Amino acid sequence: MTDNPEDRARYIRLNVMFDIRLGLNKVDQLDMLETTTRLSARGSLELRDAGDRLIASSFCLEREGPVIKGRVCKGSIRCRFDPGSDDAKSIGTAFQPYHARF
Repeated sequence: MTDNPEDRARYIRLNVMFDIRLGLNKVDQLDMLETTTRLSARGSLELRDAGDRLIASSFCLEREGPVIKGRVCKGSIRCRFDPGSDDAKSIGTAFQPYHARF
């Protein structure tokens, strides 16, 4: 972790509370642990924020032209994934609920 407040704001820690404590050798209970984690995270604003940040980190601004008075005058938002890749398709799936026509 870092001491810089700006860097620290980029990190997210999600803690899931469990009613039971599993031993490290309880491999047969991993499915139950996964199900419990999914159910406890459902509707979590922290988890949604983490997902939104991950999606946002998949894009960058590609500047086109000069910077005038400290502002970008023209640019394009580019996806970091190759067109047609599985990752790019997953991003598209994440945006489907927000689909709008102009």
